[in-house]
Amino acid sequence: MPSPESLVRLRPWIFRLLVAALLGAGVLGVVAHSLPSTEGITGRAIVTLVFLGIGSICALNCISYTRRRERTGPALIGLVLIGAAVAGALAEIWLDPAVSWLDPFVKSCGISALLWTFILAVYSERLPVRWQIVQHVAASCITGLGLVSVIAAFTDDSQDVLDEVFGKLLLASLVSLLVVIALAHHYRSGVRALVPMAHVASVLRAMDFYKQLGFQCENSFSPPQAPEPTWAWMETPGGAQLMLVCAEEPVASAQQGVLFYVYCDDLPAKHSELAAKGLAVGPIEKPFYAPRGEFRLTDPDGYALMLTHT
Repeated sequence: MPSPESLVRLRPWIFRLLVAALLGAGVLGVVAHSLPSTEGITGRAIVTLVFLGIGSICALNCISYTRRRERTGPALIGLVLIGAAVAGALAEIWLDPAVSWLDPFVKSCGISALLWTFILAVYSERLPVRWQIVQHVAASCITGLGLVSVIAAFTDDSQDVLDEVFGKLLLASLVSLLVVIALAHHYRSGVRALVPMAHVASVLRAMDFYKQLGFQCENSFSPPQAPEPTWAWMETPGGAQLMLVCAEEPVASAQQGVLFYVYCDDLPAKHSELAAKGLAVGPIEKPFYAPRGEFRLTDPDGYALMLTHT
């Protein structure tokens, strides 16, 4: 399974595809209006670009989920559904095959992909535990919409009943989505994050170390004629953040009075990964407050990092 970092790197390319699809659809629309004789081909091309644009928007939403939650599985499911829907739609547009199941297949994949991206959008928001039931309700209603839509696409029986169920699920989904949005807006108005700023002897050396933990440099500052940055902003696809700043006084590794806790989903895998990179990781221990284990790692400036499970 690809890492969250590899999926997030696809984001700018998908955004470029979205922009190119929108611009291409606009240009072809002008061409079709100016040259009526080309309406057939340009019409198909415009519909193709529209499908690519919609697929790109859904794919960007999937990758945004990975960036916030640092999980690739749900995003990959969404990307597979999107790819199947777009591929099937393009086959219908250009090949016009006489396959009876292709049309319901495209509809099923398209509706499932669209609803799945809504579910990922619901779970992208970080709500307190007591309010996460609203996210589960919204996701359940959206899942129900998908199931009813797939059943309706493959059968002509009981359409009245299916339409009634679909309407009720749609109303419940909209209400629960509005509640999730309202709660997310409410909790965003408070403190959003607490970002530590570590004083280090060499910002460049510290950046190289934290990149091995999955951090990427999002911003940095280098004074004129300086051999390396004096400040850097580091961030992971999952949203962990750290600032590094060059210390004005000598850094004493024995006097670092702060402990960084780093949370990850698969602790043994992370331990093996860092050990393979040559980092001096400590043994995995299992104190009462971390039943699935934790281990210690020290950065080049003496800061202690405790890696533990989420």
